[in-house]
Amino acid sequence: LKHQSPPPFSPALPSTGLPFPEPAAMDSTEAQNQIAQMISFIASEAKDRASEIQKKGEEEFSIEVHRLITEQKEKIRGTYEKKAKMIETQYAIAKSMAINKKRLEKIKARQEVMNQIEADVR
Repeated sequence: LKHQSPPPFSPALPSTGLPFPEPAAMDSTEAQNQIAQMISFIASEAKDRASEIQKKGEEEFSIEVHRLITEQKEKIRGTYEKKAKMIETQYAIAKSMAINKKRLEKIKARQEVMNQIEADVR
């Protein structure tokens, strides 16, 4: 087997198979204009892309701020509910203790009256 080298590359138009036409020679002014157009196009594309990135960043920032605000509101509500529950519990305990104190005072007064009646009977 002999090693054969591939045929030389010749660019062709895909649809026709005909070779690409040779580019026409440009003068310096046309070349400068074309370069300026390319630079303008690239700069415009870069500005558009930068604008898209900026907009996306702002949207993500807004979403994150909203999430943090919501999270902190829930935390504050939870803290408030715990404090309110604690105050209600303390109130209930104080009320119960006051009722028991009055009940004990009544029992003590009743006992004193019973003791006085027992002493008077003797």
